[in-house]
Amino acid sequence: MSDVNDNLILYLKLDEIVTEGDNKKVIDASGKSGNSEVKGNPQVVIYETFGSCLSFNGNSDYIYCGCL
Repeated sequence: MSDVNDNLILYLKLDEIVTEGDNKKVIDASGKSGNSEVKGNPQVVIYETFGSCLSFNGNSDYIYCGCL
């Protein structure tokens, strides 16, 4: 993001899952350390038009952001 808004509290690109031990997370690109937990088993998929993104199963896959 080239024009960062001071009011932005969370920016999840949802294009990559980072694994640390048994935990999976997505990184907060806002610079405010709001990394969020990956629950279930969403998959990273590649689209020529849009690049990488997460695909959720519509049931048990989600991102837990906690209390912001």
